[in-house]
Amino acid sequence: MYEFQALDQITQVSAATQEMVSQLQSGAAGAVVDMSKAKQMAEEASEEASKSGEALTDILAAVNSIVEMTTQIASATEQQRATAAEMTQNVEISSGAIEELAGDISQVNQSSRSLADMADQLNTLMDASAPVSNCAARGPGPASGVCSGCCDR
Repeated sequence: MYEFQALDQITQVSAATQEMVSQLQSGAAGAVVDMSKAKQMAEEASEEASKSGEALTDILAAVNSIVEMTTQIASATEQQRATAAEMTQNVEISSGAIEELAGDISQVNQSSRSLADMADQLNTLMDASAPVSNCAARGPGPASGVCSGCCDR
């Protein structure tokens, strides 16, 4: 009987061992599946990281482009400011020159009026000093009877 008991124990141990091996194989297969899934997820994460890196590179290029455009706009704005300042200065200079010219024109007008007044006075003096005999309108004059231009006739 002892042999049967030993055989029975060996059978039980063998069955338990077979059960353990089966569980280990099942666990190993599950681990392989899990590792395969983890590998696939790692590859997908790597692809996403690569895409993210490319997107960041594109974003950086866009930001650099914007910075360059902003610099060009700032430069153009500075040039326009300088041009506007120069134009303002030219307008101020022109305004001063126009004011000076207006003053000169006023002086010329005043001088012209003074000359006209002097010419009138001279004509009056000439008329007063002209001999009456030379004027047909004022009385006896030259034999031709034509006025010499001393009056309006």
